[in-house]
Amino acid sequence: MVSVPRNAVQMIGTKQVVFVVTDRTGVFAQRQVSAGAESEGMTPIFAGLNAGERVVTEGSFLLRAESLKLNPSQLTGTQIPSAVSPQAGAKQLKSSQTSQDQTQSVTVILSDKGYQPESFKLLKGIPARVTFVRKVEATCGTEIVLAEYNIKRELPLNKAVVIEFTPEKTGEFTFACGMDMLRGKIIVR
Repeated sequence: MVSVPRNAVQMIGTKQVVFVVTDRTGVFAQRQVSAGAESEGMTPIFAGLNAGERVVTEGSFLLRAESLKLNPSQLTGTQIPSAVSPQAGAKQLKSSQTSQDQTQSVTVILSDKGYQPESFKLLKGIPARVTFVRKVEATCGTEIVLAEYNIKRELPLNKAVVIEFTPEKTGEFTFACGMDMLRGKIIVR
């Protein structure tokens, strides 16, 4: 598993992103990742980043701001530019990934406050990778159930459980603990 300094991971809307150093001076690739909970200043990355790739730590917040300036719809929509430059007037670069390579990634932490985030958005027809991590021992959340997708998995303490599926219809769908006491929501558009 890859780990990065905690300030490398930024939130844009409901997405976790890092900025990867490219071979072009002053241009950084924005990459959606599935990150876990920070521990001792480091954040584990479960998906979206390969070992050996260099990420921006100092200044990642400024790149996030530049990215949002170039494409403000990221806060409400699902578009993520593949590269941003901190220089004024920078142009967005086309993604080198094909639609077949796209995966939506979200990490949900179960803490004493419940599921964090409590709800998240996915796009219909694009494979999703949702990582659940239970960080609290005294809870009924030892299982995670996504009834709409016929998925039920054990959720061991402090272990990442990755659930992969492709949302095929739009709407709002519940995920819950095995006892249906703790709940969250998946919004598919």
